[in-house]
Amino acid sequence: MSSGAPEEKTCGKILRESPLKDRLALLLSTVMGVGFLPRAPGTFGTLAACPFPWFMAGGSVFLRAGVLCVLAAVAVWAGGRYSGLVGREDPPEVVLDEVVGFLAAALWVPLTWWGISVCFFLFRIFDILKPFPIKSMERTLPGGWGIVADDVAAGLYALAATRLVLLLAR
Repeated sequence: MSSGAPEEKTCGKILRESPLKDRLALLLSTVMGVGFLPRAPGTFGTLAACPFPWFMAGGSVFLRAGVLCVLAAVAVWAGGRYSGLVGREDPPEVVLDEVVGFLAAALWVPLTWWGISVCFFLFRIFDILKPFPIKSMERTLPGGWGIVADDVAAGLYALAATRLVLLLAR
């Protein structure tokens, strides 16, 4: 008799026995396994994102925003699929959403160590504290949408706060 809930799978079982799209969802959503680091996976996921603003520096803001939108769509798919595979709503090992949120935060931040460091710190604070309405987004949106939307919102809060801090620090 089936309970209707998806069968919970482990990472090893997914990699060994699942179809390619499930393995791809695991690798993408965990940023190639970064999310499996034993402590503070969200912080490590954000650290993994720190070089990306420099990689995208040559492009216009529209190109960077386009890359961000594509990456967000991938994160919604991969995070939602992986979440369904393991039978948990927002598994902590899913950190591609942190990458997307941080890139949203860094979209209009000067590419200096100071700018990116302030952005990193403020993004982590907003992502952890989840001020209104961020927490409700995570709970009310289905699947990968809820996983990603709260981090994008935290990123937008961090972007505004970072711009303010950098303006006041002049």
